[in-house]
Amino acid sequence: MTTFTLLWVQCVLLLSLLVVVSDDSQRAYTLELVQVVHRHGSRSPLVTYNETKLCGLEFPCGYLNRQGQDMLVNTGRFLRTRYTTDDTVVDPSSPFLTQESYNLTVSYTRSTDVLRTLQSADALLRGLFPNMAAYYPAVHTVDPLTDGFLKSEGVPAVRVAYKYGIQEEHDVCWPVVDQNFTLAVLQSIAAEVHSQEWCSTAQRRMECARSLCDIGLAYQTTDTLSGYPLLKEYLTSLCRASICRNRHYASYNSTNPVQKQQGSYAQPLLQELVNKVNQTRDGSNTFKIIHYSTHESTLHPMVSALGDNSDLAMMPPFATTYVFELLRRATAAEGSTEVGDYAMRVKRGHPGVTPDTNFEFAWDDFELAVHACCR
Repeated sequence: MTTFTLLWVQCVLLLSLLVVVSDDSQRAYTLELVQVVHRHGSRSPLVTYNETKLCGLEFPCGYLNRQGQDMLVNTGRFLRTRYTTDDTVVDPSSPFLTQESYNLTVSYTRSTDVLRTLQSADALLRGLFPNMAAYYPAVHTVDPLTDGFLKSEGVPAVRVAYKYGIQEEHDVCWPVVDQNFTLAVLQSIAAEVHSQEWCSTAQRRMECARSLCDIGLAYQTTDTLSGYPLLKEYLTSLCRASICRNRHYASYNSTNPVQKQQGSYAQPLLQELVNKVNQTRDGSNTFKIIHYSTHESTLHPMVSALGDNSDLAMMPPFATTYVFELLRRATAAEGSTEVGDYAMRVKRGHPGVTPDTNFEFAWDDFELAVHACCR
């Protein structure tokens, strides 16, 4: 067994040893550590053509927009409430998060070195620590070309797959596009959003559908989608192409011998989550909140490795957030006279994606199904 595979197995086994705790039983535990992994907030479309027409000048293509900023601030505020006054999670008289001011000894943040994730990290911290008079955050990052931790494209196997696996990707996902669209329909949609040339050939129909999906999701958050009736009508079907591609590259199947040998593309991140659990248990970690700002391409393999290959997992909305909460039993476990058993609660949510929701954050119904307990 290779070192890489061994580390991955250890990661999954340790996560599997941590009990999943429901909200109904959570006050039997005290909160020890919170780890947050989130996608950036909404942005202008990611396109390489007609950029001024499609994105405008205030928020150029790929840049976090005002709605995306609001999404992450609201996420931070939601988490602050959860860890200070939510009496189903903490004792409000002795909350987990006591500081209103950003504190370098309490919170650690790392982001990919991309403007929209760096700004998203800052926005979440603004919501989490509301005292702006003492707000001087430190956000760690590394060169994106070598960041295999938070940017899946930094993993050599992913780069190889993207470079040499185009035909395989087309073999898998072209049928999805063809089931939903003729080339003429795609080109009619493309004509609405200055994408005629990009969508001019059948050979590029997969890339066309994905770009139109991206444009539509970006316009949805800025309340401009209604101005493009065909794009709005076909948006869900267009995004099936993106879901197919994401699942093709990111899903983890332990029965596949190649994937089993390689491990998940998210192994470095999952391993670090487990390392922080171990460091908290042995007293060497002093941070209360550890926070990672990243991209949807990082979330796909992470959640697939945790057992979710659903459409929502493969196409997470802007600012989708996973929260890993390490808990310690405050009272004796059933059948035990001792306290101190550890458990893990994993939750997922995202802000609303349209202005009428005010981009308020809410949990979804994601559940991590693992078993047993550890000490």
